[in-house]
Amino acid sequence: MGCPPGLSPREVGVYCAGEGGNGMRSNYGLVHIAIQITALTVTVLMIIGCTMDVTEDPKLCGGYTKGDSYLLLHDVAITEDGALSAIQTDVDHYRSVSSAKAGVIISGTTLKITHVLYRHHPENGDSIYPWAVVQSGCWQGREVNLRWLSRDIRELRRGAFILEPDPNYLKGVTRKEEGTSPVTSNF
Repeated sequence: MGCPPGLSPREVGVYCAGEGGNGMRSNYGLVHIAIQITALTVTVLMIIGCTMDVTEDPKLCGGYTKGDSYLLLHDVAITEDGALSAIQTDVDHYRSVSSAKAGVIISGTTLKITHVLYRHHPENGDSIYPWAVVQSGCWQGREVNLRWLSRDIRELRRGAFILEPDPNYLKGVTRKEEGTSPVTSNF
């Protein structure tokens, strides 16, 4: 008993269980493939982690709001990947580095918050990363990660902490209130 005439090759594969099939529609093959693809996708995401933009989520972005500006109170090191560090040994090391991607951002430089990312990593746990763009100086336009210039407000889960700017390193100079233009203040 063959498959009904006039079916495309794709329809034959779905409708018939191969040559000599019983003529009954079988989605088992497609469902099985879809399950395998879904399982593989979930496995890959669990291995490599997952990153989400949480800028608009007030519960996760903590003390950071898109559009807020901060003044650096100390010289800080900027690493190749854009992370800022106020640790003095890092600052001293990066003062001697001659690179277009790493060096030192001087005290008094303004940073403007662009977004906040939440990253799930199966081995390292979850982390929150506030990002800003340097507004002045020789690093103007460079995107930087403020994670290490922040302090923990509260633990979200499994080592992930909601952050706010650490007043030892960052001083708020303008705050973007929802639906308004930025207001200059010391917050």
